[in-house]
Amino acid sequence: MADTHNLSASQLNSISKAILESCEVIEIKSWQVEQAITMFNSLNSDGLPLYDSDIISAKLYAAMKALEKFDFVLLHIEAPDEASHQKDSAKKVRILEEIDRRLLSPLLNQKINMDVTVQSDHVTSSLSGQHLDWPVEVIQYKLRNSEK
Repeated sequence: MADTHNLSASQLNSISKAILESCEVIEIKSWQVEQAITMFNSLNSDGLPLYDSDIISAKLYAAMKALEKFDFVLLHIEAPDEASHQKDSAKKVRILEEIDRRLLSPLLNQKINMDVTVQSDHVTSSLSGQHLDWPVEVIQYKLRNSEK
């Protein structure tokens, strides 16, 4: 990915114009993030695939929109489990770091009262790729807005 921080305003405008003239923007609306991602992947069959970070960001956006309407939001992210099934512990670590950077950190910085529970639904070994009958860790954050 190119570093755009050192480009002039004129260069950035030229790049923006080229992108706008050569790309087509398609808005995908769905009630479920997973359905929108599936639709995107089928429409994007000859383009670049979505990265795990793209999916995590989309889920964060969906969770924040849902919090505007609902008191409880359940967010399920399958990517760490899939990396374990592939026996790719380095990928699992990268995905968990992305979840922290793109999902948990922004959620924890919200100026709202919120309880956040982070928990796995099962344990999958990155060595064997198999599910294990082990207890799962649970982390709970209680965020309270200090502004009255």
